[in-house]
Amino acid sequence: MTAYLEIEGEASVAFRQGFRACQEGDPQNTNPYLEEAGESSQRREWDFGWHHAHDQNINFDFVRRQVAMPPEWSQAPIKPWEAVYNREASAFVSHEYWSDTGSVNVFRVVGTMHQQYQGKTWLQFLLGGKRMQHNLQRLMDNPDYYLHPVIRQPKIDFYTVDGLDYYVGSDGNHRTCLARFFLDQEGKSQLHEVTVHHHHLDQAFLHVYHALQASIREHQVAKVI
Repeated sequence: MTAYLEIEGEASVAFRQGFRACQEGDPQNTNPYLEEAGESSQRREWDFGWHHAHDQNINFDFVRRQVAMPPEWSQAPIKPWEAVYNREASAFVSHEYWSDTGSVNVFRVVGTMHQQYQGKTWLQFLLGGKRMQHNLQRLMDNPDYYLHPVIRQPKIDFYTVDGLDYYVGSDGNHRTCLARFFLDQEGKSQLHEVTVHHHHLDQAFLHVYHALQASIREHQVAKVI
């Protein structure tokens, strides 16, 4: 099935041209910017649009609606877990706890441990996630999975250091992305029966440590601890 979609909003002209060219059956080598010297931004945007349309995910009505009218948050990049929890930060964990029957506001999920998805926007992930098509079909077959507390196999696990912002762990990246778009559409926010890991950091102590490091570097008193 080929779906024709008007791409408006913040998408560049070259992106829209590439997107529509793919939908109309034109191969990638018909990029009109190929003749330009070097790697032009228009050439990259055209290719980006073509690949977006090429992805079979666009054949789902649900996805076409998101692309036609993307939520404002869908343009936010997916952040790396390592930015808030790394080897240095782990030394300042004051306590930890977890629950396998937790609830999370999916709009407070800001990132992931999975390096392949870090840096993508939520909309890019919806369009290009490697297992998104399978999960989209499951959403179409059973939307109640995202609306009610159910046993989730495989699990969906989230990690946090402050109880405010959450990051997807080893399982649940595609389903979390779908939950954001679907629950936004339904006017809901909570995903229930998920696993939550809370590594509580002593932020005050960590702040003092960073200030001390900066002072040492500034005054060249000694090597950084």
